[in-house]
Amino acid sequence: METIHVKERIPQSNRPQIAVIGAFDGLHLGHQHILDTARTFVTDHIELAVYQWPGSGGLTSYQDQVRLLSEFGVDRFYHCIKPFSVDELQAERLIVSESMADQVGDTDIPVIVVPDAKHQGEPITSERIRTLVTAGKMEAVQSMLGRPFEITGVVEKGEQLGRQLGFPTLNLGQIEEYVEVKPAVYLGTVQVDTDYYYTLISAGYRPTVNGDSYKVEAYIMGFSGNLYDIQVSVKFLRHLRDETDFQGLDVLVEQMKQDERYAREILGLT
Repeated sequence: METIHVKERIPQSNRPQIAVIGAFDGLHLGHQHILDTARTFVTDHIELAVYQWPGSGGLTSYQDQVRLLSEFGVDRFYHCIKPFSVDELQAERLIVSESMADQVGDTDIPVIVVPDAKHQGEPITSERIRTLVTAGKMEAVQSMLGRPFEITGVVEKGEQLGRQLGFPTLNLGQIEEYVEVKPAVYLGTVQVDTDYYYTLISAGYRPTVNGDSYKVEAYIMGFSGNLYDIQVSVKFLRHLRDETDFQGLDVLVEQMKQDERYAREILGLT
């Protein structure tokens, strides 16, 4: 898939296009529904192009968007910094959702408005999903994303307190593009290269150890090794408990042991 950053005017394509316009933050089931419709018009001579309308973001990084759009069969991705006029496009058809239809305006290009995909009777939107992420409702998030909520970051060296307590964790850096997950402990998986592991994920401010900033850390069950400066992807499967200010490290360690036992019971690893 070719990616194009658009700061001013959209460059012209040398191939006919089916153009899809939308924010595409999250690539949730609603976005996938639109892309499925658009692909029915694609031929060997017509490419599928996504023009990203600027949005609030937070569910995916730009890197995530590129990977997912490529997996969904998009030929060209226009990452637009500011809103644009559809008159700049040279497309055989425009494909938009109901919620984006008002942004198109008058155009000579045939426009197909795709009905919004719905969940529990309400349109699936990135705003709904972001609200659920900040509430820690990861099962509900997955039901609308079509996959677990995922954060990709680079493992940074932290204070190594987890290692001292017997629970070495990966401290994920470079995750500023993502919405902050509710401070809590979650069950999830982590991808390291082509390997996948179950993990306990701690998101929040670490009040027991007087933390002063938001962090996402992952304790990988059944893994040992140095992953500093390696890019990893953490998927959130299930909320286990909210973040708590424990009265001392001994109480924290005992709770972490309980968290691992509970996670192993859920996974059938006991």
